[in-house]
Amino acid sequence: DHRDLHSFPTRRSSDLFLSSPLQMEDGKDGLARRQFMKLMGASIALTAVSCVRRPAQKIIPYNKRPGEIIPGNANYYASSWFDGSEGLNIMVKTREGRPLFVSGLEESPLNGKGISARASAHILNLYDPDRLKKPMINSVNPKNRKNSLSVAASWEKLDARVAAQLKEGGVAVLTASNPSPISSELVHKFAVAFSGKRYTWDALSTDSVRRGQDVSYGTNVLPTYALDKAEYVVSIDGDILGTYLSPVKFSREWNKSKNPDGNMAKLVSFHSVPSLTSLNADDSYSIRSSQQLGLACALLAEVLRAKGGAVPATVKASALTDEQMGLPTGTVRMVAKALQDNGGKSLVAAGGLVTEST
Repeated sequence: DHRDLHSFPTRRSSDLFLSSPLQMEDGKDGLARRQFMKLMGASIALTAVSCVRRPAQKIIPYNKRPGEIIPGNANYYASSWFDGSEGLNIMVKTREGRPLFVSGLEESPLNGKGISARASAHILNLYDPDRLKKPMINSVNPKNRKNSLSVAASWEKLDARVAAQLKEGGVAVLTASNPSPISSELVHKFAVAFSGKRYTWDALSTDSVRRGQDVSYGTNVLPTYALDKAEYVVSIDGDILGTYLSPVKFSREWNKSKNPDGNMAKLVSFHSVPSLTSLNADDSYSIRSSQQLGLACALLAEVLRAKGGAVPATVKASALTDEQMGLPTGTVRMVAKALQDNGGKSLVAAGGLVTEST
């Protein structure tokens, strides 16, 4: 293009930078008041939003620091853990008195380094900054007297109220299962002293297993399984490798039973929900949770027939067929025959997670 460049209209520098707050409308150095007010208003608004004053937290050093605690360094303590059905030897990692992590105790003959998910989550029972820091007392809601509110109270007020209730008698003591005979005896004596009763409740109840043990063998105890001595295991919604009773102990023993150079035990899983047991099973079958009893009765009926025994009418009435459970034809008979062939070294684990009070 050979046109004269000077033929194009030109702009003054003041026109190009007129919107700058550092220049007046006549192009001289200065400050445009309108633009200045805009920027100052936006700056003040951003400052008010971003500069939120956080609550002051004071770091107080030890007045007399324990010899075993060095700030910044972790301390480890051996302990034990029990949740109503499973007991483990654990190692608790702490820093400056606060527990941070729970792991298995390597020297433990019971679980070694292994630990269950429930035991790992136990750290929240040891230390949780969101837990209640003051006692709470139920108070009647003035807006709706049928409901109650929990309000904070002092320890002195709580002690006085508890003491008054104890003098009236009729105390109910609610605790979880405790394997310690001394602790159980103390709680029992405390309840009796104030004409009360003791109630036991566990989030993961094992009452059905205890009742079955009582009916079968006359002892109301919670049994344990020796999976390292079993050669054929059948699980009917019993997640023995994940959540059922003592999964850490069962997993360690099952690993011994699956030794390629030695005994290769077999695991058959009938499950309504996929689990660690069903994923590690040699044969896995899907059933409905309502079919657990029918499957157990069907296996029992087949074993009794193979031994030439009579099948009780109640068992026969509750038993389900392969077709009714949606299983391949001959599944129940095949599993029952394997249980009989491995008599004395076979195991049936039935049941699952239940929540009920005792």
